[in-house]
Amino acid sequence: MLLPIRDPEFWIRRCLALAAKGAGTVGAGVMVGSVLVRDNCEIACGIHHAFGAAHAERDLLQSFSHQIQPTDTLVINLEPCAPHPTKKTPPCTEIIIERGIRNVVFGMIDPDPRVAGRGLTLLKENGVSVFGPFLEESAKDFNRGFICLRLHQRPWLSLVSSPENLTAVPDCSAWQVKGRSHLFASVLIHEDELQSIASTLSSLAPNDSKLSSQLLIVIDSGSCFGMPQFKEICEKFQVTLLVSASSKKSSLITKVEEFSRGCSAQSMRVLKEPPPAGIQFLEALGRPVLRSAHGTPFSGVASVILRESSPLVATLGKSCIDEHLN
Repeated sequence: MLLPIRDPEFWIRRCLALAAKGAGTVGAGVMVGSVLVRDNCEIACGIHHAFGAAHAERDLLQSFSHQIQPTDTLVINLEPCAPHPTKKTPPCTEIIIERGIRNVVFGMIDPDPRVAGRGLTLLKENGVSVFGPFLEESAKDFNRGFICLRLHQRPWLSLVSSPENLTAVPDCSAWQVKGRSHLFASVLIHEDELQSIASTLSSLAPNDSKLSSQLLIVIDSGSCFGMPQFKEICEKFQVTLLVSASSKKSSLITKVEEFSRGCSAQSMRVLKEPPPAGIQFLEALGRPVLRSAHGTPFSGVASVILRESSPLVATLGKSCIDEHLN
């Protein structure tokens, strides 16, 4: 079958660039971008902007009000989702078929066992020509966190040797590690680490900016509340305070909640249901079901960065570590 567009790899790269705009906001969801191509020119694009929001294909096709031409091609970095019993958003295959898209180019098959090729089959059964995968390894690497969640029910865990290797992406929506492309993650920190890395964290953003990059801070004793820089960090970053399962004292939870109410950070979150220790702790971070006592709901995380010297390494166990970074 003749490809409907030239250089499909170029268009998949374009989708990945769009998908990266969802870093830091899609939570435990997947980063997806989509492009509508006509005569080898982009005429519309879509993004999965946030957890629970419309997927990239639906975002594009709902906003594109013009007539779809038979030769138009929809390009996406992930297979369009298909209907399944637990699905919370409308399937993208539905709107693709309804709008009359005749050609679809994709980057990778959805790793979710509930989809895993069903979306492509459904499109083909409805007369849509499907081409791919293209740049499959790049597409998988880009969404390694989502893949890990779907296959292993936990976020991808990267170990970094030094906080100086951390940097925020240009729009401050997520963290990256220097020299490591396509790693958009939340940073997991124990409160005992804050004293040693507070100055590094403070230097990552100017005083007049608000980083949406997520910090997950495990609270065991509440010692962090005595740190002068702690409030500044909480007001500069998107912070989720996790009350450790080893600290179930109601007085500590009350102290955490009082602090969060007195902090001007609008994105502060306190999880009242502390996750258990070990691998279950990591699994809980990937589930968008933990209740938030303050601020926006917790939508889960797909990738986590942890310092090599963190006391949490022993808690989680080395079997959970997916990659070591310098």
